[in-house]
Formats: sequence, C-alpha cells, structure tokens
Amino acid sequence: MHVHTPYFFPQRVGLADYAAIAYPGQFIELEYKAPLFTCSRGSLGPPPQRYNGMAVIIGVMAAAVLLIFAMAAIVAVAA
Repeated sequence: MHVHTPYFFPQRVGLADYAAIAYPGQFIELEYKAPLFTCSRGSLGPPPQRYNGMAVIIGVMAAAVLLIFAMAAIVAVAA
C-alpha cells in the first residue's frame, strides 16, 4: 500500500509504503500519520503510529527561541 499527502510543492508529501498480506474477508487496520516536517516521510502501519519530523521541528523551535533571547540581550545591552 502506498499513501501520501497532496501538497502544493512538492506535489506529494509524507510518502509511506506498507506491505501486508490480506486473505479474502480479512481486515487489516492501518494508520497513516503525515509528517510534521514537509520533507520527512509519513508513518504507515498498525496503530499507533508516530509523527515523523519531530526532531527537525524541535530544533527549529529551539533555534528561534535562542535567536529571540539573543536579540533581546543585544537590545538590553545597547540601551
């Protein structure tokens, strides 16, 4: 099975593949989670699934917070 999330550019985000054998009348429960970061792969498989790209998002947020504190320190020192 192949799953993705439609997006503007690139057109397919969160590509995920899963191979399963299903016999007639058998149901297989799968869960798909789109990634938090656009360039990451999605998660597909038996539930529960995790969000991919979490480390990238945490890193970007940490860098933004550090930048804000650095700018506040520069303004405080300059005043």
